Amino acid sequence: MSNAQMTRERGIAAKLKTIVNELSGYPIDDLVESQTFMDLGFDSLFLTQLATAFQNEFRTKITFRQLFEDLPSIGALARHI
Repeated sequence: MSNAQMTRERGIAAKLKTIVNELSGYPIDDLVESQTFMDLGFDSLFLTQLATAFQNEFRTKITFRQLFEDLPSIGALARHI
């Protein structure tokens, strides 16, 4: 991965953390990129809200199912975006 790609991915992860913080109140400093959303204690309703917020921010389709199965963490989602 190039430096530009790594920098972009870090920027996306930071924005994802901000969104999670704004919606959940979970402290940004406590959000570990490899920790799954389920491990953070987020339920299906909240994951649906996150998916909508992520879609609005990044203008790309992100579903609840993806957050639950394929993109279960901030790190995985940042790489996807």
